[in-house]
Amino acid sequence: MNFSSRYLLGLALISLTLPALAEGGKRQQRLLERLDTNKDGTISLEEFQPPSKRQNPMAKADSNNDGAVTLEELQAMRAARMAQHEAQMVERFTMMDSNGDGAVTQEEARQTMFNHMDVNQDGQLSAAELRRPKGGKGHKNSGDDMGLGRMGPDGDDD
Repeated sequence: MNFSSRYLLGLALISLTLPALAEGGKRQQRLLERLDTNKDGTISLEEFQPPSKRQNPMAKADSNNDGAVTLEELQAMRAARMAQHEAQMVERFTMMDSNGDGAVTQEEARQTMFNHMDVNQDGQLSAAELRRPKGGKGHKNSGDDMGLGRMGPDGDDD
């Protein structure tokens, strides 16, 4: 497999697991607005509130709910996440390996990306399908979760 094929395959596999970055900026802005009680554009120690258990990885790791996190609890949480990521990677690889030979070619990766972006499955990519939706995340036609970002009609980034 040449460098170009390896690069495309690596990009496709890795980018399938990355969240859309656009949502992160909006989330940070909403957090600042919520925590900045005196509206000075910054969050002081007095204003700062740690994330709830639902959002706080350290609190999630406290498996015995004693209010403290041990190294063993952190390692167990990490092992569970790694197993989940491994399962997702295998699922995505299997999806891309259309002929089931245990290897993903550049053509299989290209076809998977195209199919992912072709929301209406008409075999053609429209301008709307090439544009990343404003929400970005969770949209089949964003292309972002396939590592393509915003593509122009010529296949280059706009």
